[in-house]
Amino acid sequence: MRAQARIIKTITYVVGGKMVASIKKLDKEFRVFLKIHPNVYTKELHNVIHLTVGSSQKSRGREVLGVWFSDVGDGRLNITVPTKTKYFISDPQPTTAYCTIDILQQKEKNKYIYTIKINAETVYSEQNKKPKTFENVQVYVSNPWDLVQDTYIEGMFIINGKKG
Repeated sequence: MRAQARIIKTITYVVGGKMVASIKKLDKEFRVFLKIHPNVYTKELHNVIHLTVGSSQKSRGREVLGVWFSDVGDGRLNITVPTKTKYFISDPQPTTAYCTIDILQQKEKNKYIYTIKINAETVYSEQNKKPKTFENVQVYVSNPWDLVQDTYIEGMFIINGKKG
């Protein structure tokens, strides 16, 4: 059974350490969608969103999913992936336009496929051989441990669970 939560409904400026939701259980099948408008890029890793388990203001906890702008400062996105590489790095994104980020994990033919779409284009898609269900997931826009990306989020939602 699917449950959808619209986490951010209006244009919101990203601030550090802001927990915007808590998800009791994030299933093996899910979708996280956000629409952002970055203002500027600077060097060092800057966080946009972070889903984590067991975190506190001092401890990161166990990472579930996250989106950062690259430490190169050129607008590339670093997005977590459940493989040995740990992160997908995108092409640079312009500061003059909105950018949509769609992160999905779906079961297809008895395999869990982890997919990243940027501006509706599939840029990453691989099998997650060790899919997990996470409990008590904290959703941050942006986390308290990294620098904050100078950006607006126009909307964000999470769809949890399989199609029912």
